[in-house]
Amino acid sequence: MKKILNIIIGLMLISASSNAQTYYSVTNGSGTSPYGPVPVNVTVTPAGITAFSPICFPTQLFVEGNNFSTVGFGQYTWAFSTPVTAIRFSITAIDPGDNVHVYINGLPYCITAANISSFPADCYPDNLAIAVGCNLAPNPPGSGESGATVDINPGYGINSVTITCDGLGNGVGHDFQFTGGGTPPPATPTLSEWGLILFSLLLLSFGMVFVYRRQNAMVLAGAMAEDAKQSSFDRSLYFKALCGVMLVAVAGMFAAYRYFGTLSITDTLGTLASACVVAYMVQLSLLMKRKQD
Repeated sequence: MKKILNIIIGLMLISASSNAQTYYSVTNGSGTSPYGPVPVNVTVTPAGITAFSPICFPTQLFVEGNNFSTVGFGQYTWAFSTPVTAIRFSITAIDPGDNVHVYINGLPYCITAANISSFPADCYPDNLAIAVGCNLAPNPPGSGESGATVDINPGYGINSVTITCDGLGNGVGHDFQFTGGGTPPPATPTLSEWGLILFSLLLLSFGMVFVYRRQNAMVLAGAMAEDAKQSSFDRSLYFKALCGVMLVAVAGMFAAYRYFGTLSITDTLGTLASACVVAYMVQLSLLMKRKQD
């Protein structure tokens, strides 16, 4: 019985969890290539002084502001066949004058410190780049070489990204990754999370009823066995159990609301419906204990 109650508690505490996002590295320097299991076609367009060659690591293929013979303004544009949700690039060799600008859907995107994280792997003794006037710049400004990993999730669909380098230094090199996008396959009808919880609770309750009646059949016979089958529901005992379970459920919903700041109507109804099933299982377990005593 303790195992069954532990399963019930576990089902009552199930909550949704976020799936880790998969990033895809773009490896075509021009033209169009598909990426991901649900293909997103990425069209890459270079302009100005650029090169497509590893500057530091095999993944840092995109070079802007330097083509290894000339230094000057350069940019790359990545256009997606369907909107993506976020991008990431690890950039290196930001020299004085190499201000890096980012454009999302053709409009300037303001890079802040929140977009910048450490860049642990690099072939230069870089400092962590900083955001100056919404752009990436060396740290400290006017000296040294800097690098960083930049994550951008604007909260809306990304159709295109352009990264430019002023080319007043020696140019920069970076990779380019994205996540999300693609047309999902046709949806397969499935149970929702609360539907799965209720279905599991009902299966457990049916199992308890089977065990309860089987125990009675081993002890009772004849007309008494029929009475035993009808005693799998005790109204008075059920409502007593329901009061206790509802108190726990309401306390849980209150705690969830205080922690998350919101509580959907689906979660509220799912919790209350689950509490009703759990109350029946509790009263049935109490009836089973009575029979054993």
